[in-house]
Amino acid sequence: MMRGLALTLSAAQAEVQVAYYRFGNHARSLALDVSQDADVQLREWDSNYRIFDSPAEVQVRRLDLAGSETASLYQEQLLSFPDGPAYIFSNASAVRFEDHLGQASSMGYEDSVAWVSKGSCLRLSVDLRDGAGSLLLVSSGTPLFNGSSDSSGCQEAVVLVGTPALSRNEISYKVSPEGSCAKGLNHGKNGYSNLDMPIGPLQAHYHTRGALYYVQYGRGDYNDTGVDDDFLLGGELRYVAPGVWYGPETMTSDSYIASVHEVDPAAIVHAGSPSPTPNTCAFACTEQDQEPARCIVADVLAETLTV
Repeated sequence: MMRGLALTLSAAQAEVQVAYYRFGNHARSLALDVSQDADVQLREWDSNYRIFDSPAEVQVRRLDLAGSETASLYQEQLLSFPDGPAYIFSNASAVRFEDHLGQASSMGYEDSVAWVSKGSCLRLSVDLRDGAGSLLLVSSGTPLFNGSSDSSGCQEAVVLVGTPALSRNEISYKVSPEGSCAKGLNHGKNGYSNLDMPIGPLQAHYHTRGALYYVQYGRGDYNDTGVDDDFLLGGELRYVAPGVWYGPETMTSDSYIASVHEVDPAAIVHAGSPSPTPNTCAFACTEQDQEPARCIVADVLAETLTV
């Protein structure tokens, strides 16, 4: 039996509350002619999401690759991100990125996730495990998956890979409503706590800005209310919206799982060097609040709360 997408919708806002992006539950597939040495299939879902301060819808798409030991993608027609930045989750042995200026960076197998900036135009080289692999792209807006030969709008790429680059986000958040999230989770005194990897079991909780869970290998269970197959296997992704109470979350002892707490890649700040931005807002709360806490930028707090 196919494991479902498991969307839970709020009656008031009809927003995606939790979604599972699995290997077998995509809505559409499209073969892409972007590689000379690999078969590339684009998988799409009808489950875009946005949180309270998202500038655009966040899309989740997957590239499934099959071929030789190394797959070269987007060598002539570059993979471009004109609308906004993206997370790239990978179960490949390694991924190498090269922008239109020749600037290169790479991620290894247990790096699990990278972030690429808006305006990036990339060539990819992917080392495949057993001749196959996948890249999950979580993007603000729509990347050009068919590639683009026009580099006039391309910008120098910023690529942040795994830990410690994505462990914290250099942005000052305040908790709203004030006094909520009396029992919160944080790591470190500076910056919003963004990436935990690998994670361990955790009691029931909710996230102030939502969360993305990616299973590199093993299995993670999340105990989502009303979801029968509320688990992930290797190479799969789960999104949970801010304020959604669930759990406890557990995993098998042989698992390697990444948890990202900025679900919108457009919220990532990529300063050249870390600054001592105070950590004043928890990424998760372990008690249910009558009005769930949100982490929100202080200077737009009043405006956002009136929307």
